[in-house]
Amino acid sequence: MARVMMTRVMMTGVRRIMTAGGIQPVILPVILVGIMLTMASCANQPAQDLDDISAADLTYPVSYYQDSELAAFMVGHFALKSGDLTIAADAFTQALSRDQDNRYLLNLAFQTQYFSGDIEAASDLAARIERSDDQIILSGEPATALVALEEDWEALYVLAKHMVADGRSHDTGIIMAAWALAAQGQGDAGLVMLDDIDQFNDGSSSQTRLSQQALLAEYIGNTELALANALDVLERDNLDQNIILDMVGVLLRNDNADDARLWINRLGWQFPRAQMLAQIDAGSSPLLTPPNAINAMATGIVTSQIDPIQNSYQPISLARLYLAAYLDQDNAYAKYLIAESYIDAGLIDDGVAILSLIPRDNIWFIEARMSMVSAIRSGETDKALGWQIINDLLDDYPDNPLIWAEKGLTAQRNDRHSDAETAFTKAIALGLNNGRILYYLAIAQADQGKTEIAEETFRRSIALAPFNAYSLNYFGYWLIEQNRQLDEAKSFIQTAVDKQPDNGAFVDSLGWVYFKMGDYQNALIYLERAATLIPDDPVITDHLGDVYLALGRSTEAVHEWRRSLVFAPEKMLKAKIEAKISKVLDDE
Repeated sequence: MARVMMTRVMMTGVRRIMTAGGIQPVILPVILVGIMLTMASCANQPAQDLDDISAADLTYPVSYYQDSELAAFMVGHFALKSGDLTIAADAFTQALSRDQDNRYLLNLAFQTQYFSGDIEAASDLAARIERSDDQIILSGEPATALVALEEDWEALYVLAKHMVADGRSHDTGIIMAAWALAAQGQGDAGLVMLDDIDQFNDGSSSQTRLSQQALLAEYIGNTELALANALDVLERDNLDQNIILDMVGVLLRNDNADDARLWINRLGWQFPRAQMLAQIDAGSSPLLTPPNAINAMATGIVTSQIDPIQNSYQPISLARLYLAAYLDQDNAYAKYLIAESYIDAGLIDDGVAILSLIPRDNIWFIEARMSMVSAIRSGETDKALGWQIINDLLDDYPDNPLIWAEKGLTAQRNDRHSDAETAFTKAIALGLNNGRILYYLAIAQADQGKTEIAEETFRRSIALAPFNAYSLNYFGYWLIEQNRQLDEAKSFIQTAVDKQPDNGAFVDSLGWVYFKMGDYQNALIYLERAATLIPDDPVITDHLGDVYLALGRSTEAVHEWRRSLVFAPEKMLKAKIEAKISKVLDDE
């Protein structure tokens, strides 16, 4: 699956939702821009049904700070710490209304309004910042976005050129200025301006520049250049699949359907390839509709944030995705990337809420739904919801092996091991036959006590993917638990540890196989290291206690077992640990 190549970001749990009018306040990432603001994340609210997502009730009484600048300022700072950025924006704006010459308050109000999604209010504040001769990064972006939506091309060009001078807004400004020129009939000048996207790239041609020039060349009727740039982009390695889709659209619309079809067939299973080709034949494919200037700007802004050459600054990168979604409310990929950023930061409910907004007829629908299921599986959200989503998806796409694999993983997470085995087997039969899927199938078989067939599947998995450290460790540990083939188990686990020496689970497995082989000194070395790498794991701590007991260090053994109980082991392990503690204490 295409995934967002973004680092984790600090975000609040204040809910926002994207509506037909753009991104309206209901769910908000708190973005650190390196200036003034320090955010703290707050707890997620309970998940809601996907068809009934609404704004969270904000309980800060405005009357507490309406009549006092100091009170408003304090409420603003408190709201920042508790994650209520919308309230912070209102409070700082209230404080500013009573001290309008305070540049610090002005900047705080601008930042909180902009990053809470109120583009109009942020634009007004940015204008005041400009009039005060103060400088703040990104201050030109809200007004520029508003002007773009008004299609005031002359004003857009002026504002976008001003953005170019801001180092953080350089590429976004170039993209918007180039399209402003093109919309005024100066497309050649716009093409030349796009060259500046790569002025800091050491002579490298970025996907952003080439793809934007392909779209703009098409816009002005330069078919030859549009096709040349699109094909140049498609020859690059490690292309993001949305860039492929953008360039496939250029090929289709400019009489190169053969190459377009070839690239559609190369897309992953997360795209409805047969359906896409059928829509092209019927003339109903969205890829056949050329983007207008506004949509193309949004596409360029998104592309610049995922282009590996651009080295986008992560917090601002997320803000740019919001900007793109504000400009083009139908840009499903911007929403998808925003949602993935939430999920990566642990805000599962919020990410799922955004993904749910991608419509069924959109190319990104399958990917969005599978990401929803994966996110629900990894979080504390209602697991039944994930099961419902994946089954609904299979009703529409019964021959998609990726969806069957997701169903298998979801079943496994819910201890439905027979269902997991069936789903993984189906995925393999449909063509997803690799070491990883066999690894998951082997686990499902092992969990049902199908020892012989599980061992065969584990070995097939390792044969196909001999460098999968997780498969090597899991199979080795599984053999240990059955107290057989310990030498082979040790070999598998040692290979896994060699690949990931700081993986506490792997190191624990190596210590445990030494323990099972009676080599308590080596067992102690590895298990003490594992306990250092994962100090709150009940299984590792239990293992360490067993080694201490084997070495005659009963006091330390009891201490470790008691620590293990603190870490909330599963019911069966808890009973075993309590029995071991009682036995040692009784013997003393």
